Parts: sequence; C-alpha cells; structure tokens
Amino acid sequence: GIDAAHKITLMSAIAFGIPVQFSKVYTEGITKLTGEDIRYAEQLGYRIKLLGITKRVEKGIELRVHPTLIPVRRLIANVEGVMNAIVVKGDAVGATL
Repeated sequence: GIDAAHKITLMSAIAFGIPVQFSKVYTEGITKLTGEDIRYAEQLGYRIKLLGITKRVEKGIELRVHPTLIPVRRLIANVEGVMNAIVVKGDAVGATL
C-alpha cells in the first residue's frame, strides 16, 4: 500500500496542480487479506485489487489506498502482476482506462 500511496500522491499533485502531503493519504495494504477472502470474492464474481483513489472534495483533495472489490467484467479487474493502470473520470470523457 505504501508504494501505491506514494504514486497516488505524486499523480494527484500533478493532476490537480496543488501540493499534496503523503502523510494525509489513508493507506491500507493487502497484508490482512486471506486466501479465503480471495476465494469468496471470486465466487461472487469479483477480484480484490489494491486501488489508489483520489478526488476533489469541498475541502481539497481526498486520497486513499485500500483493497477494493472490483467486478471481473471491468477492465481494471484484469490488470495483473506488476502492471499498473489508471482510470480517469472527466466531465467531457466519462471514465477512461
């Protein structure tokens, strides 16, 4: 989770054009996940992915990194191994990978 938190901090500072403090990122890694968690997710049609999420809120920028259930039909659920992906949502373009 720490690596993802560093990446989301840098990308957010660039994307939003403001300084972002790494210490403000809520970070939860994958160390507490079990094989049972992964099997249950798969049975329900999901994959567990570590996501870094950033969005503009009234008081500035919200940053968080945590495991998330993603439906297997979504492109981001199928990013494997050491590969990274970014989903950007914009008013003019919607969601893009």
